[in-house]
Amino acid sequence: MSHARPAEQAAFEFETIGASDAPPPPPPPERGAGAAAASAHARDSGAGGVPRTDSPLDGTVSGQTDLMAYPFFGLSKTPSRQEIRFEEGGVRVEVRPSGRGVATIYDKEILIYLASLAIERMSRGEEFSGVLTFTAYDFFKLAGLSAASGKNYQRLTGALERLQGTQIRTTIETGGVTVEGWFSWISEAQLIVSRNAKGEKRARAIRVRITDWLVRAIVADGSVLSYDRAYFGLNAIERRLYEIARAGCAGRAGTDGFCLDLATLRDRVGVTSPLKKFRQLLAQIIARDELPGYSVRFEGPLRERRPLARLRVRLAPRAAALAGADAETARTAGAAADAASAPPRAGEAPMS
Repeated sequence: MSHARPAEQAAFEFETIGASDAPPPPPPPERGAGAAAASAHARDSGAGGVPRTDSPLDGTVSGQTDLMAYPFFGLSKTPSRQEIRFEEGGVRVEVRPSGRGVATIYDKEILIYLASLAIERMSRGEEFSGVLTFTAYDFFKLAGLSAASGKNYQRLTGALERLQGTQIRTTIETGGVTVEGWFSWISEAQLIVSRNAKGEKRARAIRVRITDWLVRAIVADGSVLSYDRAYFGLNAIERRLYEIARAGCAGRAGTDGFCLDLATLRDRVGVTSPLKKFRQLLAQIIARDELPGYSVRFEGPLRERRPLARLRVRLAPRAAALAGADAETARTAGAAADAASAPPRAGEAPMS
């Protein structure tokens, strides 16, 4: 028996993200007794007028370690046209904005979501070579957005455009490969749409291809760490502090964490304000003490006459979160290692 809706045609069309006449988003899935069944069939190829997708995300939220440790994204909700430049030791990061601005820490939510889908896909024993298909509604749930509204849909497509337009150059190699030139986080992004009997278009899913740099980091290196879902409720600076703590504490024994001087921490966060202003912002975050799983504190007594360059900041895991974080790290890295050692399979078809 066919499950196709009478008003929907079987074929899907592909449209480049950013088109001014983008079709309206689909309604959210029905709640109730049929919701679980609908979720289970979400990956079916075309069942019920729904294209095959990698969503919903059922498991752990995961992200790439270097993207946690270093400042690859702007911190303002309003995209900036300012370049990002960072250098520490042998690590260099350059980020060049497009005409729509540099990709922001809030746009990064999509990359975290995509990395999570990739890890989940590999944990099922499936190959991942960079192409992922998902529904906007599933991403909205993760990001804590209230509904699949037109406003949220525009925010999503705008973020995809910035992720595609922003150019990155870095000395960080992945999979044993160093990219000498520039690359973008997303090389292609398309809407998958269907038409009803009247010929009206309806967006069904989004298909993207992420950069090979990130694919190698996930598949070949397994350089991924889990995220606490409370991350999506943090402000920009809190997000960066959480990520720096998460990346820096991973693999360290005990609960002492690690220290950075104030200037180094400011640069890793990506803040461009003077050290005095950054210290004030940091003091407010320390007083609130709301980072999930990690604490931040100044080392030693704060003295106004103490040179800010000598001020040290300690980032440490909370004892209760340490075991859980290590277990999730082992699980996500294990999935990537299994995928890297699996026999080769036929590659995915190119995007239309």
